[in-house]
Amino acid sequence: MNGKQRQATEGNREVAPPEGWPRMRVAAGRGSGATSRLHACMSVLMLALLFTGCATTQLVEEVPLNEEQAAAVMKRAKQSQAYGITLYRSEQGPVFAGAFRLHPNQFAELPFVSDRHSTAPIIRVEGGSRPVRMLIDTSAGDSWLSMSAARMMDAVALTANGPIPRIADHVYDTIGGFAAVAPKMKFDSLHMENCAVYIRNAVGPMTTLNRWETGEEVEGIIGMAQLRSFRYVQFDFQKRKVRLSSTIDYRPNEGLLLARVPLAGANNGPLTAEGMLDGEPGAFILDLAGDFEIISDTAEAPEAKQLSIGNLVIRNVRQESGYDIGLGNDSRVRVGRQILERFLITLDFARSEILFEKPGG
Repeated sequence: MNGKQRQATEGNREVAPPEGWPRMRVAAGRGSGATSRLHACMSVLMLALLFTGCATTQLVEEVPLNEEQAAAVMKRAKQSQAYGITLYRSEQGPVFAGAFRLHPNQFAELPFVSDRHSTAPIIRVEGGSRPVRMLIDTSAGDSWLSMSAARMMDAVALTANGPIPRIADHVYDTIGGFAAVAPKMKFDSLHMENCAVYIRNAVGPMTTLNRWETGEEVEGIIGMAQLRSFRYVQFDFQKRKVRLSSTIDYRPNEGLLLARVPLAGANNGPLTAEGMLDGEPGAFILDLAGDFEIISDTAEAPEAKQLSIGNLVIRNVRQESGYDIGLGNDSRVRVGRQILERFLITLDFARSEILFEKPGG
């Protein structure tokens, strides 16, 4: 329900939420027929999600905040300088310099908590009243939280003479969100502070940012701007684990190393590497959250003969349309998890390279 939809007002009562969170109206009287009853039910559901985080009371899709609700969230807003963060603009969008602060000499190994039939890198992140399930999405430049997850993590909206808006550009998104700071995220024993995120401008479950993963709800997205703060991030799909290091270097097993590929692209953009697809060079997005082999909206056949990334050569690769699977009109080639999960992948940010190793070492 958004601000443009007409709401029944007769007999309504106003429910006061905790300070700084959206205030909503819940119908107390008979209202005006089916529309009023629907609005009342939606309000009750949204209140339950916002204030209790209850897993048994769920909306089936995101419902945009109305103007009153959005204004209530912004009442708590602070400027980025309050967290020692400098905001500046880039072609890819806002950049939050000084965010994602790590403690030295910390390391964490976390299991995937995705559905047992999926290798999606979903992990549990602590830092609030309960752990939040977050999908590591290397095609996303930014990190995102659902409204309920933002509350769990005590996230505070940021202001620069008003909200700092953002529309997700790695999937088709019509809702967007606004910048905020989650004061703390804990990855097991590794601590990260002042995390710059975007809170969804809606209540309810993420419907496209979750990349259509089944099982328990995905409540947040960890994007590349956050990942680049680590010394290295390693994805072990065979063992269903992700490894994170704050300042400790990674030394690969040279006997298992298949390729070293330079990191390409902007610091707050998607994970990108140079490669060739059927002899055509390009900068490809390495999409570890995408359940496909190749996305290419310029493909003329359902299968590519050869994909090359550094010394890696993969033949007979299935191609799909990004538009058909909900990625919007993005013409960039993506290499998905169905190919990348074959390798032990390390994003070595200290050396600006991607390491591909044989798994199981």
